Amino acid sequence: MTRLTLLVAALLACSCAGDGHLCLLGYTTQPNYDTNIRTIYLPIFENITYYRGMEFDLHKALQNAIHTRTPYRITSNRAGADTELTGKIVNFLRGVPLINPNNSPRSIETTLTVELVWTDLRTGEVLSRRQRRPGEPVPLDLPPPGAGSILPGVAVPTAPVSPTPFVQDAAPEAGGPAIDPRPPLPPGPAVPILINATTTYHPELAESLTTGQVRTIDKMAVQITNMMQSPW
Repeated sequence: MTRLTLLVAALLACSCAGDGHLCLLGYTTQPNYDTNIRTIYLPIFENITYYRGMEFDLHKALQNAIHTRTPYRITSNRAGADTELTGKIVNFLRGVPLINPNNSPRSIETTLTVELVWTDLRTGEVLSRRQRRPGEPVPLDLPPPGAGSILPGVAVPTAPVSPTPFVQDAAPEAGGPAIDPRPPLPPGPAVPILINATTTYHPELAESLTTGQVRTIDKMAVQITNMMQSPW
């Protein structure tokens, strides 16, 4: 028992990081969110759909989700906030995947689509941009500066952009790690990302469109808070 106790203590001492968190066998006690961020300025999202009032319901759901699922706090003072979360409700669709023998909808599927930009107000960095993994080439399909919506099928006037040439990775040095000669992505314009949330409600169980909207909005709020997690 004494040897086992000493072995466990040695493992814990080796796995203790400098910030006080434990890292053992790929698992860690570090939080999933960036602790350098403390506050978020959250204005009401723009709504370009025919369903009015969804932006206010999504705002309330986001406030609850951020307070309960993240260490961040929402502030009404943009000048003193660390980050800003802006968005636009661009689509809300209904579909009937299942009908009953009377040709009435048994279940109705609702899909909410939101354009989202999360920006660090201290540095201007777009935090919602997908992180580039080590060794991954620079994507060639980034919207150019001045581009508006990234929805497919929407024509946006853009300036001609020359494609980024692909650069082969340099050979690893003897005794050292591989070197990636490609520079990191520049800050660039605040290009929004698309987030979809889909839920189902059942009219045969006395559920209405309002039920579907509430479920979809709550799921969208959870997905947005998941997007705020630090990349693995």
